[in-house]
Amino acid sequence: MLRLCTICHQLRNTPYKETCRSCYQKQWTKTIPEKQCNVCNEVFKTSGVSCWNCLEKLRKEKSRITPCSHCHRIGLLILNKTYQLCGTCSRKEKEKDPQKKEIRRRLIRESARRQRGTDLNAPIRRSKGWWKTSQGYILIFKPKHPNADVNGCVFQHIYVMSEYLKRPIKKGESIHHINGQRDDNNIENLEIWNRSHPPGQRLNEKIQWAKAFLEEYGFV
Repeated sequence: MLRLCTICHQLRNTPYKETCRSCYQKQWTKTIPEKQCNVCNEVFKTSGVSCWNCLEKLRKEKSRITPCSHCHRIGLLILNKTYQLCGTCSRKEKEKDPQKKEIRRRLIRESARRQRGTDLNAPIRRSKGWWKTSQGYILIFKPKHPNADVNGCVFQHIYVMSEYLKRPIKKGESIHHINGQRDDNNIENLEIWNRSHPPGQRLNEKIQWAKAFLEEYGFV
């Protein structure tokens, strides 16, 4: 049976006196008496003697007056109210204690699962260790590799070629797929290219660049 709101005549899923949630809240706010803030003299309808904006400013000012219990600096926003820690010290403490770090990860995971509507006790999905980008390349997680990015990931074709050459890929070098398939990273399908060029067109500059190029790749 369809239930309609008696005010806005929209479908409702809540039994709020024949009204939807939005209309019920609007009616409820009308019954709250108006008060005047003792700081900014603006009219508000929440509890307390000050409006929400003034209360938030007072909280921030009070927290900045309180020194951090670890670094003893004044003027910083105290994020951890329990131990009176600033943002930097609070993050360092979380990184030191692996138990707190695991609890924080569990809470974040449960919050994300609640938003998705999945089971909270479901097993953690293990990563397969590689990802395919929208351009068709394959990324692998190798945080200790010299060619890895800030996230610790490196393209698989770069990793395969660097392992074959037993050295990291240098600046100006690129790895080309012979058959054009970007996810085919067998060493037989890869070849190394170099995009470097001499800085000018003078003959002596080209000769110097050519000698340095041959010495770099062991031909001289």
